Amino acid sequence: MRILSKAWTLGAAVILVTVSAVRGQEGNRDAQAFQVKDVDRTFNTGAGSAPAGFVEAGGAVLFTTADGGLWRTDGTAAGTTLVKAIGAHDLTNLNGTLFFASGFSPISGKIGDKLWKSDGTPEGTVLVAEDIGPDSVQYKGIRQFTAANDAVFFVRNIDGNFTILRSNGTGYEGVASTFLWNPSNLTTVGGTLF
Repeated sequence: MRILSKAWTLGAAVILVTVSAVRGQEGNRDAQAFQVKDVDRTFNTGAGSAPAGFVEAGGAVLFTTADGGLWRTDGTAAGTTLVKAIGAHDLTNLNGTLFFASGFSPISGKIGDKLWKSDGTPEGTVLVAEDIGPDSVQYKGIRQFTAANDAVFFVRNIDGNFTILRSNGTGYEGVASTFLWNPSNLTTVGGTLF
């Protein structure tokens, strides 16, 4: 029986991942968690980085930190690097590409979330669409990212008007709209979005 263990301690959180070749086995209980790298960029030893949103994409684990960083790790100190100083949320893997929302725009100061994608490198972290919402405070952003088939689906909220949008990484299009209910807990079964 072969057991592979990888452990990450990122800032104040400890993540221990044990993978076993035997289904249902709990893994190696003697595995020790250890700090791979301190990702708190504030140099304040009392501050925590609050890593969250861990998603495997493109052979690495990508995650966000409280200070607005998008990071990647391969489980080593040398392989744990800041991808982009960008406030990201709703990280979702689609066929090895990370999709996420961020209020940051390298083009303009437009209000609200924009659609981004990343291959896990600074050069490959690019804006897909910045015109998802109007330039107004009524735009509440995009949430509920879910991958299905060869697209990412997500929900846009403009003053209580909800639209399910779809992107394959080259733009986006509307799928359905409603004013009566907020689509939530999107999931896929057999490639169908529910």
